[in-house]
This record gives sequence, C-alpha cells and structure tokens, in this order.
Amino acid sequence: MSEPNWVDVVSIIAHDLKTPITSARGYIELVKYSGDLNERQTYFNERALVALQQMEQLVARLLELAWIDAHRPLQNGVCDLVVVIHNSVAMLQENADRRHVTFHIEIDPELGTIQAEENRLSQVVLNLLSNAIKYNRVNGDIWITAKGMPDSVEVAVRDTGMGISPQDQQHIFDRFFRAGQAEKEKIDGTGLGLSIVKSLVEKHGGQVWVESEMGIGSTFAFMLPRSPQLSEGHDLDQETISTLVEGAESSDFVREENSNEELDSVDDNIQEPPQTYMDRDESEAAAQE
Repeated sequence: MSEPNWVDVVSIIAHDLKTPITSARGYIELVKYSGDLNERQTYFNERALVALQQMEQLVARLLELAWIDAHRPLQNGVCDLVVVIHNSVAMLQENADRRHVTFHIEIDPELGTIQAEENRLSQVVLNLLSNAIKYNRVNGDIWITAKGMPDSVEVAVRDTGMGISPQDQQHIFDRFFRAGQAEKEKIDGTGLGLSIVKSLVEKHGGQVWVESEMGIGSTFAFMLPRSPQLSEGHDLDQETISTLVEGAESSDFVREENSNEELDSVDDNIQEPPQTYMDRDESEAAAQE
C-alpha cells in the first residue's frame, strides 16, 4: 500500500478538525443564554468566538489548497454573482462591525449570471473581503463593485487600508508570501488566501490583479469569462452552453451602504479598538496607553 501524499493528509486533518470546532462554537454561543454576563465575561466570550472563526477560516483554506493541488475538475453550473457577493458580505458583517468598517455595494444591472462553481467563487470573494477588513483602518470603508460585459464579468474590492508596496505587489499572490507592512504591524496571517484566490480564478479561465498605494488603500479585482470554462472530465449539454452564451437574465441594480451607526459593539463599555491596523488584544492595547 502506497503512503498517502500531503494532499490526502491535509484533507483528512482538515475534515477531522471541523467537528470539534463546530462543537466548541456551539457551546461558547450557549454561554450567552446561560445567564447575564458581565462586561469582562462578554469580552472573553466574543474573543473566543473570533478565535474559532479564525480556525474555521484556516481549515477552509487548507481544504481549498488540497483541492487545488489535487487538480480536481470544476463542477460548473449557473452562478449568480449577486447572491455570492451579498452572502459573503452577510457572513463577514460582524467582523466589519467589530472594526467599524462600512461595506458599500454597487452591482451593474447587466451583470447577469456566469458559468462557474459557486462554492469556489464564494471562497474567492470571502478571501478578498476578509483581507479588506483585516488590513483596513478602523472606521474604514470597503467598496465592492461588479460589472458585466458581453463576454465577461469583473468584480473589484477596494479598501482604505495600509496599502501594498510596489515590490510586494509582485509577489502578493505567491503562496505563503506576507507583505512587509503586514509583518511590521504584526497582523496575523498565513499568506495563503491570495494564492488560493489566484488559483481559483485562473481555474475558471479568469485573471486577478491588484492596484495599491501605500497609506491610501488597495483594490483587488478579478475578471471571469461568461462562456463555460470546462475542466477536464466535465461536460455541459449544448442547451446549457447556448443559454449561457446568449446571456442570462440580468439582476436589478443594487447599491447599498451598510452603515455601522445602528449596530452596537459587543459592549458599549468595552474599550474601543486602538487606532491602528492591528486588532490587538486587550493587553497589547493597554500597554500602548
């Protein structure tokens, strides 16, 4: 019997981690319903949930890496990017609220649908939005725009964060690469998210790029073709192909600004995050005061 390769090992470990993480999340969330919590208990409870969310993201990235390196085919279908974008924003809204970051969404009425694997594109959008929150400034903004062309669609995520140096931009999509400013600010990260984005976009026959200016912010954008990009071993019937090429029914124009003003923080009496790019823990923040 041959020994399992790293892809098999990572897949097994990542899948096995999902169950205890989900169980821990459930118990921590139940604490909130076991009785009134004081300020400190509420803070610790929320920090535990944040840590679990980071673990969930890491597991998801390990699974994506294993899938990419296994060269498995895409399971293409009709994908509505409007749904993908709004679902991704909803999933990360709590993270954005914690850093007082506001989402702005603008979707072209001509966006329509494309042929793609929706779960994989959801990972692309989630990774880009997650980075836009993490590397943003407190009270910053994120603009998500999506526009449709006859043969392609383009999605862009722009933030008001620290920016990326021209030297680092050349390697920003390399696996395990961390930008110098992120390392300097001691922002947690694995250097895997953007490499996954690049691999998934290119697997769909698209392109991804970055534009950034230090101290101003960054824009990550990707383009995907409307026409089906078939992976090896996966075919579509002619009727589906014809429908996609002619263009699907377009979505309504959407412009939203999800203001944080009506949303309370975890506890009004808990100290506000320091005005820095880092989401430092309580002890680090106190040391700076």
